[in-house]
Amino acid sequence: MPRAAGAGRGLLSALQELTDSTEAIQRVRCRFRCPAQFECDHLTGVQLYRISQEAINNAVRHGEAKNIEVTLAATSPDEYRLTIADDGRGFDADARPLRKGGLRLMEYRANMIGGVFVVDSQPGLGTRVNCDFSIAADRLPR
Repeated sequence: MPRAAGAGRGLLSALQELTDSTEAIQRVRCRFRCPAQFECDHLTGVQLYRISQEAINNAVRHGEAKNIEVTLAATSPDEYRLTIADDGRGFDADARPLRKGGLRLMEYRANMIGGVFVVDSQPGLGTRVNCDFSIAADRLPR
């Protein structure tokens, strides 16, 4: 995450900057949506940023995506989901070992914050990665 971007609101700014720069440099449509207020600790913010960065990179490099959407949304009062979805080539998630390279690293990062990482992809239908996680009140910045 860029130095200027810290936890919570800084994460939102960093994700907006990441999607904006991806769109400008890679010439793909890349959008960020965060419909709710969001606060988190620094460790969580860094891991969510790095998961997003890796998923976007994979979508562009391996999936040849033309559209990428990063969404951070509340699923309940203390539960959240980070989703990175693309319209790229996709792959058969059941036929190939998923837990290597960047996918394994994203799963590790999700586990570091107590999250669950899921990849959904099918050939010709793009890829969606989800990281479901919670933010306990004692982990929020004061």
